[in-house]
Amino acid sequence: MLSMPLIVYLQTITACNGHCRYCPFDDVYGDQAVKKMSLACYKTIIEWLKANNYKGRIGYLLHYEPTMDSRLSKLIDYTREMLPGVSLEAATNGIIKDAVLNKFNLVDCMPAGSRKIGTSRAGNCKATPETTQHSRLIQPPCIIPENTMPIAASGDVLLCCQDWRHEAVVGTYKDLTAARINQLKYAQKARKLELEICRDCMAGKTTEEVGERLGKRFI
Repeated sequence: MLSMPLIVYLQTITACNGHCRYCPFDDVYGDQAVKKMSLACYKTIIEWLKANNYKGRIGYLLHYEPTMDSRLSKLIDYTREMLPGVSLEAATNGIIKDAVLNKFNLVDCMPAGSRKIGTSRAGNCKATPETTQHSRLIQPPCIIPENTMPIAASGDVLLCCQDWRHEAVVGTYKDLTAARINQLKYAQKARKLELEICRDCMAGKTTEEVGERLGKRFI
């Protein structure tokens, strides 16, 4: 029996209006055209979860601001219809006061620029007071890959939500079962810090410290 994640992270659009200095969004997505997760991809994910009798959580909080997706209300309605037992969660920077947030079971609002303590996001954050002087390290052994399943707007399934540059892609939405099996295999390597990107993450390294290896730490 396939071990399902406690929470599935979805990135429905590559857009954010926060521009927080401690966040790698602008560095990773700033020069790119905004991309939306295709409806075919989204429906494939939800149908796969339904086929696996998923009762966990779905988080609209992977590297973006969910209220910037004009389709969000309809996406939620579809998910509710297909997966009535799941808990839907969102993380927002609070800039857009959209009523669609009332459709979630849980909303985490962290006002743009207000974070005092940051993580290095697997070495994808630049050095700022939040990520150096007041950094928060993830404690080993890391169980994030076992408990979560991040799916980017491109349909790529990532090993971990900290992987902003998609260096640790374990599969795609076209075969989510294979992607989850592959993710769990690499999750054991993550636990043992056998992966370069995981070692950088645990050490709290910044982009400056990762240097020329940034974007090349493929698994």
